[in-house]
Amino acid sequence: MIGVQGPLKNGKIYRVVTSSGSKDFNINKYGKRAARKLAQDYADKWNDAVKTDTTYLINADYTVNEIIDKFIIEFEKLVDLPKPKRVKTSLSAYRNLLKRVSDTEYGNKHYTVVMHHCLQIEKELSKTWSIDAVHKTMKALKYAYTTCKKSKIIQDNPMSDYIYDRGATNTDTDEDVIEVIIPTINEFNSILKVASPKWRLFYKLAATTGMRVSELRGLTFSNIDFIDNFILVRQQADQSNKLTTRLKTKRANRDIPLHEDLKNELLNLRSQMDVVPTIGHNSQVKGVKTDLIFPSAANTPHSRQHIWNKFDKYKKAAGVHFKGSIHCLRHYYASSLIDLAKFKGKEVSTIEISTMLGHASYTFTETVYGHLIYPRKDRQKLVRDISSASNFAFSY
Repeated sequence: MIGVQGPLKNGKIYRVVTSSGSKDFNINKYGKRAARKLAQDYADKWNDAVKTDTTYLINADYTVNEIIDKFIIEFEKLVDLPKPKRVKTSLSAYRNLLKRVSDTEYGNKHYTVVMHHCLQIEKELSKTWSIDAVHKTMKALKYAYTTCKKSKIIQDNPMSDYIYDRGATNTDTDEDVIEVIIPTINEFNSILKVASPKWRLFYKLAATTGMRVSELRGLTFSNIDFIDNFILVRQQADQSNKLTTRLKTKRANRDIPLHEDLKNELLNLRSQMDVVPTIGHNSQVKGVKTDLIFPSAANTPHSRQHIWNKFDKYKKAAGVHFKGSIHCLRHYYASSLIDLAKFKGKEVSTIEISTMLGHASYTFTETVYGHLIYPRKDRQKLVRDISSASNFAFSY
C-alpha cells in the first residue's frame, strides 16, 4: 500500500514513493493542507493503478501526434483480423483526416491539450478546410482518443465530452447539409490548366454533370448513351472500392445530359483504351459494368481518398485557395443550372435540377441551394410586399 510520507526536509515537503520513483509536493508552494491533499490523491491514484495493473498509464506523456500514431496501430489490428472489424479504405481516410491535426501547432503538444483548446484547433483547421471537413477531422480525432482509451493506452479520454458545434440544425428535413462552396470559373479553369488529361476530363465531367465522386469512380463507357447523348447513372464505387448498382438514394438512378465537347473527348478516350464499343448503351443488362472510364493501374476504381488528394494537389499547384473539396464541383453544376433557369431564361425547372442531381427530395434541393434559387432581389421584393401590406399598417 502506497502512502504519504512527511512532512520531510524540515517540514517542507510531503513525499509519495512508488515503483517508478518518488514525487514531492512542496508545502511552501501549495500550502500545507493543499500539498497533503495532492500527495494523498497521487498515492490513491497509484494504489488504484496497482489493483488494476495499469500503473504504466500514470506517467503516460504522449503528444497529440503520438496518440494519432498509436490509434493507427490499433486500427490496423482491427483491419488485419481474420474477420476484419474495419475496412482498409477507412484506414487511409483516418490517416488523411488526422494528418490535418498533425500539421497544426497542436500536433506536438501534450495529448491533454484538447481539454481546453478544441475550439482553437477548430479555428486553426478552418483556415484551410471547410466546416464539413473540420467536423470530420475533429470527429476522427475524438475516435482516435476513444480507441486509445479503450485499448488502455491512456487512462482518461480528454475528448469524451467534446461535441462539434455546427450551428443550428435543420429540423424540417433532418438532412445533414454541408457548407456550399462554389469555385469561380477562373478558379476552375486554373485547376484544369495544371491537371493531367485524365483528371482534367474527370473534373470537367464532375462540373458538367454534378455526379457524385462515387458515381464518377464507377462510371463506365457502357453506361453512356452516345447516340442520344446522355450519361446513365446506374452504379457507383463504394467505400471498399467495389462496384455496386446500389446508389445513394432511390432518385440517384437518373439520366444526365452529356456535354457535346465531352462526348468527343470520351469517344477518343474509349478508342485509346481499346474498349469495345456498345450499340447505344446496355443499361438494361443486369449487374455492374466493368469498362471503367477512370480505372486505377489495377483496373479497379480509384479510392475516394486518392481522388481527394489529387484534387487538393492540383488546387495547390493552381494557386487557388477555396476550402471546398472535389464535392464543390457538384455545387458548381447545381449553381450553373440555377443560373440558367433564373437568369438566362432557359427552360430548366428547379424540380429538373433536383432530378439531375439525384437528390432524395426536391425539398432537400431547396434547403441546400435556396440562397441561389431565391436570390437577393426576390428577398427584397418580399420585404417590399410586407412593408406595403395593409395588415401591418399599424396606427397609434
